[in-house]
Amino acid sequence: LHGQALAAQCHALALPALEAVAARATQSRPDLGARRPAPGVAYMLACRASLIADRDSLEAALPAFENALRQVPTAGHEVESSVLCLQSNALLWHGRWAEAAQAAQAALRVATRVRSVYLVAMSSALRAWADWQLHGRPDALDELEAATAWLDANDKRLFIALNHGRLAQAQAERGQTAMARRHAARALARWRQGDPFGAPCAWRTLALLAWQEGRVSLAQRRLARADAAASARGARHEMDHNDRCRQRLQQV
Repeated sequence: LHGQALAAQCHALALPALEAVAARATQSRPDLGARRPAPGVAYMLACRASLIADRDSLEAALPAFENALRQVPTAGHEVESSVLCLQSNALLWHGRWAEAAQAAQAALRVATRVRSVYLVAMSSALRAWADWQLHGRPDALDELEAATAWLDANDKRLFIALNHGRLAQAQAERGQTAMARRHAARALARWRQGDPFGAPCAWRTLALLAWQEGRVSLAQRRLARADAAASARGARHEMDHNDRCRQRLQQV
């Protein structure tokens, strides 16, 4: 649990802590015989894989996710959905939309079978964002909005900043400025509460909106905040997105 909490907050010691716990959890234990691994082992390994995807590369993370899936106690166990959700999100971070949609759909099937409403909402949100990126359908955003609203209403807010950051970006792209600002504000509120994953996207969105209003210095300050949020996590993919945002603003 300590390692999971560190992973959720993206603490500087999270990856070393998860490495140590994962090594102990998967160590051979002759005294246990053929006992199946505890569900927490798979989740811990998936948290580790997620941090690798965030801080290093997807190529390094994918084998770690496969290792996590091998530690699921039984096929269709609830933790399988959790692992697949984390894998889907890592694929989304790196723009692998179709694979992310497949992982989210697999997570949704398990979540539906075990009747985990929280995992149904999370997997639906991940699938919806992948669908939006692939096809640009408004109903995909409607699904993401609905899943996020349910999570908010039921106080299920672990990693929900991702949803708000993504909705801010999408609504800004659609010209829905008020909705974009509202979602950006919610992502940043979660950032202040210890959920940092939506902050870079929120700051990028606010930078774009400021630039469109001709407020160049404000846009630059907001991009600097996006840089700081990405750097605090060591998130290379977010830094790359920030650089692309700068290039885009120069063309606006």
